[in-house]
Amino acid sequence: MLQAAIESGARVIYLPCNARLQFHTPIHLHGKVERLIGFGGQINWHPSVWKDSDKREQTDSASAPPPLLIFDEPDATRTLVLHRLGCVHLRHASPATLVLRSSTPKRYSTGMAGGKLFGEDIGGADWHFDHPQRVWVRQWNPESHAAGPCIHSQGSTIWSLGFKTEYQSQKLLAEHGATTEILGAFIYPLQKIPEDRPIFENRESRMAVIYGTSVYSSNHKLHIRDTRGNETKLIGNDALKWAGSRARMDLYISE
Repeated sequence: MLQAAIESGARVIYLPCNARLQFHTPIHLHGKVERLIGFGGQINWHPSVWKDSDKREQTDSASAPPPLLIFDEPDATRTLVLHRLGCVHLRHASPATLVLRSSTPKRYSTGMAGGKLFGEDIGGADWHFDHPQRVWVRQWNPESHAAGPCIHSQGSTIWSLGFKTEYQSQKLLAEHGATTEILGAFIYPLQKIPEDRPIFENRESRMAVIYGTSVYSSNHKLHIRDTRGNETKLIGNDALKWAGSRARMDLYISE
């Protein structure tokens, strides 16, 4: 029914409030639709197609859910807004602009380069920017009990204002000429964290981060691993300014 509504030419589509919907086939977002409003609803695969296992790592693509919502609008001038909608796997396979407002895909991936992404008040811990694209986010909450990274950027340009995260996962891996700017992050590490697991990792890319951390039962020994050529910089707790159990990194810029 959802695909039929999209193909009907409707510009705005509403789902039932707090609905938990399951599908056997993917939903393709294109045509005249401009807004898909979920009212707090979630869409998932039927268990006969894919069943979640809580132990899956972000790097384990073989056990990841197939894309369920596929934004494949061919017109680069179009914009689609998803509002208050959760999805097991959102695939951005379009040169058009996608806006997420209070909407959290459990997994986000890209099918091509180019399409812009805007996010406001989003979560999720399985973000894969597999192609160069431009990303702007306000209020991002990527956190996970898995190893991470929660965000993997391969050549993308990411700007985030407001970034809060908990638990023991690595938050970001940026590589292949990526550019990352995170302003105003709050890091709250919990549970056991391997000594060699950074919060942020930058490989042959550019990164600027401003963040604070609150440390009680555990902490990252390594905060930033920054590699360029044969040289790797390791930024640990001694590079932060401490006040009791809290610390801040006023600004780290990769060279």
